[in-house]
Amino acid sequence: MFDLTKIQKETIWNQYIALFSAKQADPLYWSEKHCTRVLTNLMACRDFSWRVVGITIKALDQYEKQGFKRANKDGITRGHIIPRVKTTQTVMNLDKHLSLDKFFEIWLANDKTVLCARGENKKVLPEYLPFENVDNLFNCKDMLVGHRHLDKEIAFLNNLYFERPKAIKNNHISSTHKLPNKIEAMTNDHISLVYKMLKEKILESDDVFCKQLKGYVGFKLRGRQIRNFADVYVQKDEIKIQISKYPNYSDPKKMLKESKNEDWTLGYRLIIRSADDISDAIKLIEQSCNFVRNQLKTKNSSK
Repeated sequence: MFDLTKIQKETIWNQYIALFSAKQADPLYWSEKHCTRVLTNLMACRDFSWRVVGITIKALDQYEKQGFKRANKDGITRGHIIPRVKTTQTVMNLDKHLSLDKFFEIWLANDKTVLCARGENKKVLPEYLPFENVDNLFNCKDMLVGHRHLDKEIAFLNNLYFERPKAIKNNHISSTHKLPNKIEAMTNDHISLVYKMLKEKILESDDVFCKQLKGYVGFKLRGRQIRNFADVYVQKDEIKIQISKYPNYSDPKKMLKESKNEDWTLGYRLIIRSADDISDAIKLIEQSCNFVRNQLKTKNSSK
């Protein structure tokens, strides 16, 4: 979606390196607050800045009362799912600066926001309705303050409002309290975000839900007394996923390995470490889910 040229990326990255070097030279003068302010300004007012991927229930209700338009001093803001200071810590509190590709991978993954009503834009956001934003709505390109809210945004919110009951019924609500404390303590911010993105993609199917178990999250078909089709183990620097023992997986990237450890209850496992791995992982997880669905259909038809 965001086609930055090589020169554009390099000029941004060079400024990041300059700030990183300044902080290394005088960390007291270049505090986290100052670094956060500089990086925010550096990465602001672009088409990729503060990408909106959800809205709180309160904000959506407020928009409905306003005809889905902005109102003077309505108090609706964009709140970061991962606080900006945490992103600063991730890219700055290192012995060596990040490579160009790694810097953009982390920044774009962390620079996602939710539309919040007045009082909701806090360190931990309330539950919200996630959505795909393929048209880059609510963007702030070349804007010093705020974000765009034109006819496309109005139509999108109107449609989202009337789709909301279905989303709530199917548990398609996200929370920044995405991991239990024991797992969260073992996880860095980047992996936490990758897990959240993975979870939302898996839960896009209406008949799928997840349950937190001891040490992992199990995904299964709703209302079915049948085994999980995927178990997700979130660790410090990676996410391990176990899926069904299905003999005919299409796995062009060769991500799958047979599970031989007796602690693994399903047949195959794969590992992801970045958002770039999610698309390929989802294709494998969907195959596992469909395999379990077909087993259930066969079982029911034989009764």
